[in-house]
This record gives sequence, C-alpha cells and structure tokens, in this order.
Amino acid sequence: MSTRADAERLHDQLSIPHAYHHHCSRKTRPDAPSHLVSVNIDDITYYFSYQTLIGFEDGYSGEKVLAKNQWSCTTGKHINYLWSEGDELVPYNELLERLEWIKNERGTQLAVR
Repeated sequence: MSTRADAERLHDQLSIPHAYHHHCSRKTRPDAPSHLVSVNIDDITYYFSYQTLIGFEDGYSGEKVLAKNQWSCTTGKHINYLWSEGDELVPYNELLERLEWIKNERGTQLAVR
C-alpha cells in the first residue's frame, strides 16, 4: 500500500512544469472550460485542471480514470466535464497508483519533465 510520501512523489513526477504547461498543453476540445488541458504521451492522455493531474485515458485499453474531486469547485467542474458513463472515479492516490502500474507494466516514461 502506498504511503502519502509515495503519492506526493508520483504527483511531482506527473506535474507539468509551468513553462511546459503553457507551451505544449492544449484545451481538450474547443468548448472545454478554460484551464482544462490534456497532454498525450505514449498513448496515454493526461487531463489537468490548471497544473493538477485529475485523470487519464489509456489509448491501449480505452479506459478513462478520473480522480474524485478533493480540490476547488472549478476542478470539480473540469472532472464533471470529462466524466461520462462507464468512466471510473477513484481517490487521487489510486489514480496515481494506476499510472505507476502502467509505467511499470509498459516501461513508459510518465514524467513530463
């Protein structure tokens, strides 16, 4: 089972640095709320509210996993915008653990840095 320190380490690995965020990120769709961006790396689409990872979609399996909101109302709106029937809502630590599993299973580089 992961510790809080493990979760914080994973969060840091998956954070988009400020300069990268503004240079390489894009809105998910033209009608998407502002500050909701997605980045695709190695067939995984990462969803960010501002610079906080809130979910991912696995291009191999088609699975979309979103974090349960523990942040602001705006981030909650971003999660609700992305969520559709069949998507999973999980605690944030579980989201990070599942990404770590994918990283280990496929040998992909999840860190954006």
